[in-house]
Amino acid sequence: MRSLIAPRFARRLLPSGSRVLVATSGGADSQALLHALVQMRERLEIELWAAGIDHGLRSAARAELEVAAELAAQLGVPFSSHPVDVPSHGNLMAQARKARHSALRRRGDAIGADRIALGHSATDAAETVLMNLARGASLRGAGAMAPQRGRVVRPLLHATRDEIRTYCAAHSIPYVDDPTNDDMSFRRPYVRHAILPALRALSPDVERSLVRFSRDFRASERSLSQQAEGF
Repeated sequence: MRSLIAPRFARRLLPSGSRVLVATSGGADSQALLHALVQMRERLEIELWAAGIDHGLRSAARAELEVAAELAAQLGVPFSSHPVDVPSHGNLMAQARKARHSALRRRGDAIGADRIALGHSATDAAETVLMNLARGASLRGAGAMAPQRGRVVRPLLHATRDEIRTYCAAHSIPYVDDPTNDDMSFRRPYVRHAILPALRALSPDVERSLVRFSRDFRASERSLSQQAEGF
């Protein structure tokens, strides 16, 4: 089976000599990301570490991180787990994401990582575009989830969730499913299970279409920003 990450795309995001911290949760996306990067490690000439974040929101999270730790050990990648405190006020998912990213930045600083790799897929990007458009996004919102922002990179952004799970099956990669991903009281699971399937019926390649749409909006935003600097 072909790699989930095109070599040219990987080299653009992960230059030779990069120290890369891979965010791992035990889920299919991050397990596949770690495995795929290990297969490319020598060719890319990069160093890999892995880190899992325990948000303390579910009792099963610790066991899920053990699945991530076991794969990292099998692949010869140093792994560390980091508990975080998630504020109970406001949007729970947004607060958890903020706490997670802060912890990953701290771990990245500690090991001298110049890249932090996240396992977001084309499906994640499509969901984000739809959610942002639904609430009235600007150019920046429509162009969300870029392949790289600062030292954060998303090497799986051209692979769909189904392709990632097929990759896991082909390579016998164990993973766990977070039950909150199916809780349709949250916006993202609602888009995932109610909106995207309907759009996929109209266009089977809707995820990649929305990723291209998002890329074009980012290019427009960059162009406008450059023109504005001249005034």
